[in-house]
Amino acid sequence: MLFRDIIGQGAVKNHLIQMVKQNRISHALLFHGKGCVGKLPLALALAQYVHCENRGDEDACGVCPSCRKHLNMAHPDMHYVYPVINDKKRKTVSDSFIEEWREIHKERIYFTHSQWVDFIKTKDSVGQGMIYTDESQEIIRKLSLKTYESEYKVIVIYEASRMNITAANKLLKILEEPTDKTLFILTVDEPESLLPTIFSRCQAISVGPVDKNELFASMVKNTAYTPAQITSAVNISQGCVCRAYEFLESSEEESEKLNSFIKIMRNSYSGNVRGMIEWAEETGRLHVDEQKQLLIYFSAQLRNNLMKTLSAASLAVMTPEENDFSAKFHPFIHKGNIGFFREEIEKALLYLERNGNAPLILLDMAFTFHRFFKLPKN
Repeated sequence: MLFRDIIGQGAVKNHLIQMVKQNRISHALLFHGKGCVGKLPLALALAQYVHCENRGDEDACGVCPSCRKHLNMAHPDMHYVYPVINDKKRKTVSDSFIEEWREIHKERIYFTHSQWVDFIKTKDSVGQGMIYTDESQEIIRKLSLKTYESEYKVIVIYEASRMNITAANKLLKILEEPTDKTLFILTVDEPESLLPTIFSRCQAISVGPVDKNELFASMVKNTAYTPAQITSAVNISQGCVCRAYEFLESSEEESEKLNSFIKIMRNSYSGNVRGMIEWAEETGRLHVDEQKQLLIYFSAQLRNNLMKTLSAASLAVMTPEENDFSAKFHPFIHKGNIGFFREEIEKALLYLERNGNAPLILLDMAFTFHRFFKLPKN
């Protein structure tokens, strides 16, 4: 992975490059940021830059033997850790899925956790993707090996928050006693999802939303969609590359999100208990990542409706279909209740992240929404 292949994030790229040039490489870095904003691509690009035999001022050379091995994800001093599933035929460690890992990177630079799990899923597999205890033993084994070609051994841990507790505690012990010339790069959406003791031993690097103009330019160059379609996708994306592409590739999915938003808002407003239960059960059957994306969508829609209530419709980024529903709905979202709505959504997201009972979490949220509609306007 080369830095120039990553959309935007110029400040982060420059920071990482200067860190290598000035020999200030921490033993453990934590890239955090919501959604597909480039955390994993940045981790891979940094690893290649560290290993490159002919580094430039702004990027790896891309042609030296080390860079060519990185292109094929076959560098002997580069190790990958990522969530896997139990398919009953392979050991639950990352190396068992390395061919799929290489294949998905040939297809795309940006992907979500759920897209990765779908990519490796088989009819015999179970689970939603986890970094199992066996992985920690593999990491210890790899750390015991000498470097083959490079000064540094690099271990990238994608979705580090999905480590089970045993694996997390073993990783903590490794980070407490770091091996010389070893670089760990962890990626997570939310730093709070990691054990606090792991977080405290990493140098945290925030990766923010991708700049809209840079995302627009990249999509115009690399897709066949019209500028108008891309503009809508970029505005909806909130700086998340995957969300922008998903919007373009699956208008039907966006329609389903809107329908779900309409259903919960109407049932919660009216106090329709049967309707709220049906919505919670239906939504509870989705993959947990789909549930989380849905709630993030709800939060964005509530914010857009508040903008319209405050006569700031120009700040509301909505599709024509969302505007149609908002025309009559937005007066019910105001300064007196918006904060409560969004806090309740954040609480539900946290409980879902902790693998709580999804239908109960969602039903409780729907019941709570009913009270918020009755709050006075400030």
